[in-house]
Amino acid sequence: MATFCCSIACAQQSLFESTNGDTSIFLNQEGGVALVNIGKSDVRFGYRHDVTTIPWAFGVDVVANITGTSATLLNNSTPPAGAGIHGSAIKRDLFRKAPDASKLGPKSGKVEDCPHGLCSDWLVFQALYDRAQFSTLGNTTPPLQNAVKRNFDGYSSRVAYNQLRKTAKNDFLLGASIGVGRFNNIDSLKTTQFTDNTITTIGSTEYIASQGTKTAYVGAYQQYIGVPINADAIWYPGVLGGVVAFDLFVRSNVAPTDRYGSPGIGLFFNKMGQPSRPLGGIAADYRDGKGQVSLVVGWKF
Repeated sequence: MATFCCSIACAQQSLFESTNGDTSIFLNQEGGVALVNIGKSDVRFGYRHDVTTIPWAFGVDVVANITGTSATLLNNSTPPAGAGIHGSAIKRDLFRKAPDASKLGPKSGKVEDCPHGLCSDWLVFQALYDRAQFSTLGNTTPPLQNAVKRNFDGYSSRVAYNQLRKTAKNDFLLGASIGVGRFNNIDSLKTTQFTDNTITTIGSTEYIASQGTKTAYVGAYQQYIGVPINADAIWYPGVLGGVVAFDLFVRSNVAPTDRYGSPGIGLFFNKMGQPSRPLGGIAADYRDGKGQVSLVVGWKF
């Protein structure tokens, strides 16, 4: 049977991520944590501060995209260059209350940590800012138009509710979140490679200077107000001692522009004896008629 710490509230995004780097689960990570989502090509550093005198915790995540080939290898996609900062505040124990020892009956002097199966629950408030730089093309039909260089500033907020439940043989970590913010649709656009050439004519001679190959997103680029809704149901089989967790999840946007639903499943591995601290895992989801894979690895410091 897995054993969780009942003060599992935190202000850091967990490793239970899908390919788009999102989750509805926030875990207790004392101090700092770092993770790499190879499917999305981003690196995240987070730090949590717990206020012991009140039932609140605060934290911050800093995110930076890797301009490498990891996402291309897994999903045949190229994320744009960018970075972001995410701040969080967490309110613990909304519905879970410490049991009254006098009402538990003869328990050898011990107080049950999880009355009625609910060990802990917490509410997460998060504000996010992400900035990205990329180029777009309306189409690839000759004669080609010039690629448009764009800067995107994404502002969003969300609220998530998490709870940890226990049965006689299994543990369950459940989460749901809803948000609103400014997004774009580049995840739905195809990518192509193009080269910027500068042609200089001196007399009767032309000189061509190439600035190298770059990536452009092809299609009708849009910015919009989105409403992302996420949910996760994580199962820790007791027979495996909490080392392995299975995540059934869904990621979606219910706004009319770029509306989608993306179900998926994940397999994650946790530190021996500390199942609330995942070390990493792999998740597969389905969106827009194709499958995607996310490989996440994390470290605590």
